[in-house]
Amino acid sequence: MGDPRKTRRYQQCVRNLKAQGDAYCWRGCGTYLYANAPWPHPQCMTLGHIIALEDDPSLFYEASNHAPECIKCNMGDGARRTNRKRKGESTSHRSRIF
Repeated sequence: MGDPRKTRRYQQCVRNLKAQGDAYCWRGCGTYLYANAPWPHPQCMTLGHIIALEDDPSLFYEASNHAPECIKCNMGDGARRTNRKRKGESTSHRSRIF
């Protein structure tokens, strides 16, 4: 399977999330996100997955699993998961606060 974030279906999910308007990052970091802020603006809205792809792939495109997330939280969670995998640790824990 290629990168699912490059599919048309995923890009439509991003558009649907941003169509809901500005919001706060779902992780509780306090960052106010602008739906129309360009990448990589610190207040750019990214599509966050409440339950990550590796934890339950069937929820990847599910709208109820999507939430607005800031770049720092989204990329930070990916980095933590990657580092845990490299160490052989569990990656199933998904924290709202880092």
